Amino acid sequence: MLVCDSHLRIRFIDATHPGVCHDAFIWNITSLRFEMEQNYLQTHNKVWLLGDAGYPLEPWLLTPYRTPESGSAQAKFNEVHTRCRNIIERRNGVLKNRWRCLLSASESCTMLL
Repeated sequence: MLVCDSHLRIRFIDATHPGVCHDAFIWNITSLRFEMEQNYLQTHNKVWLLGDAGYPLEPWLLTPYRTPESGSAQAKFNEVHTRCRNIIERRNGVLKNRWRCLLSASESCTMLL
């Protein structure tokens, strides 16, 4: 699980279950979820994360609507959500370009300078 900001800076990473667990499982046991929940309960701070459909909807974790009606407010939300989430996809691409082993588990991990 990887979290980055709008400048592609990595803010949190959990690599304890690489490729073997569902996103929601990792989210439920990660320290970031606990921090977000505590922050929300104590301060109701306006901090949100965007997650894909593999994550559960929570007050601090926004996920897309499952089947929005075309042209609806939910469909518009999903469009904006997708554009914002594109940032993490770009971050993943940068990581995979630098550490080619992330493209395939059988390769050795080497950093490209």
